[in-house]
Amino acid sequence: MDAEKFKAAQEEYKKGDYRLAARGFLESTEPGTPISNGAAYHMAGNSFMRLKRYEDAITVYEHALKDDTYLRRASVEGNLANAYLKAGEYDTAISHYQAALEETDIRNPHKCYQGMGAALMEQGLYEQAAIAYRRSALDQSNPEPGKSLVNLGLCLMSLHRPADAIEAYKAALGTETYNNPGRALSNLGIAYFETQEWSRAIRAFEEAATLHGYKLSPSASALLEQARREFEAAGAVEASDEDATSVDSVNSINLDDASFDDDFTEEVISETDVPVEPSA
Repeated sequence: MDAEKFKAAQEEYKKGDYRLAARGFLESTEPGTPISNGAAYHMAGNSFMRLKRYEDAITVYEHALKDDTYLRRASVEGNLANAYLKAGEYDTAISHYQAALEETDIRNPHKCYQGMGAALMEQGLYEQAAIAYRRSALDQSNPEPGKSLVNLGLCLMSLHRPADAIEAYKAALGTETYNNPGRALSNLGIAYFETQEWSRAIRAFEEAATLHGYKLSPSASALLEQARREFEAAGAVEASDEDATSVDSVNSINLDDASFDDDFTEEVISETDVPVEPSA
């Protein structure tokens, strides 16, 4: 690998010129052999991911894996899985997430479980997706388990298990690092609506909109209005004094059996979740 060309490409990558960076990384490779080219192909793949050129990313990540001397195989496998996920090849994506998890240099298992959950959800395999998201949430390397917990809640709603979804959303709200409480509260309101806990559904929807400035979807807004009508028709019986957004632990969520609605917002890992530049 040409170290000078690689370094120049890194500078373009840092500046955000991913098209020029991709070209530079590819030009830095040594022709005729995969050996010593792993870092260049890895970074070329990252550049293509930023450009949303997923098929090109797949090609160069595959080349990176041919370099047996390159030590960041878990990152390459995980990014290759991300590319297949974005390309809609879900089974292949899952196989590469599993391969990444088996590598000894794996740094962020939660990203693989999160991506695996997304691929499984796309295929309607909600029970398996719920297991993947739960593993992501429990992974000690996960700095923001709330995302995984919200997605776990979506799976449980799809499995017609709103009571368990409520616990997942409450757990997400209980994490200090989750930065979209409005989304979790809106989803929590939908789950409470399904369990006919009208006052709690109203409170969750209203807190999402008023406390966090979250714009409710048209269907969530319709559910809020219907919950208000149901609450009034029931004689405005107040909910219990128990905190409607507290949960002891994600470990308390039962996943022995598992069910879906379509009106939920899903968070998945994006193409921007690629690792920082590897050293040459």
